[in-house]
Amino acid sequence: MADPDSEHLLTLLSRAINAVPGTRRDLEDSIGVGHGTLARLLDGQLELRVRHLLALSRVLDVPPGDFFTLGCPKATARASYSLADRLAPRPPSRGQAVLAASAPGGLEELRPLVRQLIQEELAAAAAAAGKKRGGG
Repeated sequence: MADPDSEHLLTLLSRAINAVPGTRRDLEDSIGVGHGTLARLLDGQLELRVRHLLALSRVLDVPPGDFFTLGCPKATARASYSLADRLAPRPPSRGQAVLAASAPGGLEELRPLVRQLIQEELAAAAAAAGKKRGGG
């Protein structure tokens, strides 16, 4: 691992390993890896895997995402979105709304959208009429 975030993550991992009470052998046994594996992970001889982070987070009783949030500060800072933002359902486009209306049950889903659009148009027309009366 050559990039700064990877090195920072390994440093954080080392600190987390040192925070676990007991010996390294006990920790290796509890996370299900062979003796000497932790040292080889930390010096880059072995590739760090998600299962290692999951097992260590279980032993420490911390969220596994903390390793990436705290261990990869540059990558975290440069991200524009959260994964939750990316996975959130998006409102349908007008074309999708028309297609939804043609699908079974689609009309019922379309009614609130049409109602909202009509209310917005009526409000805009009323505002325009008020400006004409007041200004003209």
